[in-house]
Amino acid sequence: MKKAIILIVFMLVAGVIFGQEFTFRGLPWGSSVNDIIAKEGQPDSNTNGQLIYQNKNVAGYNAMLLFNCSPPYSDPYVEKYGLRTTQYQIPVTNANSESVYGILLDKLSKLYGQPIPGGTKPYRVNIKDRYNYWVVFKTKITLTLLYSIPIDLKENDKQVSLITISYYSPDSTMNEFGDL
Repeated sequence: MKKAIILIVFMLVAGVIFGQEFTFRGLPWGSSVNDIIAKEGQPDSNTNGQLIYQNKNVAGYNAMLLFNCSPPYSDPYVEKYGLRTTQYQIPVTNANSESVYGILLDKLSKLYGQPIPGGTKPYRVNIKDRYNYWVVFKTKITLTLLYSIPIDLKENDKQVSLITISYYSPDSTMNEFGDL
């Protein structure tokens, strides 16, 4: 009898774990533009399914947050636009880019486990560029450091580094792991 109860509890826990779906800020993949706006408020920009929010906080850093809604990759002729990718963009100075990247890598590793080093993909141009990724519930999560890129910071143009944290749904063209 004890074994039967333990087996039932194990099956229930396994069902909950394996039945989970990845959500980004509480929004499941495929969420509509209206769903995103209802959850996040009015964006600073809303163009063709791309919503941009300025001055969002990620791990204590000021970031721009992008939501990209498009038809599913599996059926591009479907007219239903839904959430497919998201990205935080965090501009940092060249001097503190490695430190901030290390802090974010540590925080993401605590959330998602050991990262997979990305080597030279997808954007590595400078030897100091970094790229790591995780795959969680068929969602690809990347952490990228692009060193010394020109960004308009309004007060003047500077060479800064850009750190991005990107989330790709299983139905995104950038997620080669979506069909796991």
